[in-house]
Amino acid sequence: MRTNRGFTYVEIIATLIIMGILGMAGTMGLSQMVEGYHLTRQNSEAMQQSQFTLTRITAEVMKFNDESIQADSTNEALHYTWEYHAQVSGTHTTLTEEYTFEYDPNTLTLYMTRHEGTSETDYLLLDGVADFDFTYLFNDGNGNITDVTNID
Repeated sequence: MRTNRGFTYVEIIATLIIMGILGMAGTMGLSQMVEGYHLTRQNSEAMQQSQFTLTRITAEVMKFNDESIQADSTNEALHYTWEYHAQVSGTHTTLTEEYTFEYDPNTLTLYMTRHEGTSETDYLLLDGVADFDFTYLFNDGNGNITDVTNID
């Protein structure tokens, strides 16, 4: 009697097919993990940029004097003037800075412009913004809330 050692051709083909199916499944799973990582990273970056923008706007809004706020008719820009007292060369003086927050729908950007004296500085706050409206509500402490952005 003869004893055969090794595998038959059918066993080798079946093994290769099973390994191919397992390899495809593993590759698809790995691909989805990589896509999920990239999506999570993009969302995290967008959240950080949005949080930075809101923090910057909040810091500037804290300086608002309700009488100095003006909005354009489309609520895509908000202008305000900030007056403060400082000591310059030993003399007390009142300094004025003008700020403009503006949304540009053509470039999908939200930016802030700071005017101080004769200088003007633009700060890009956020890009890729699909839509943005400014509304500034004033609470007088007695429960009366006024939409200050619509005051002409």
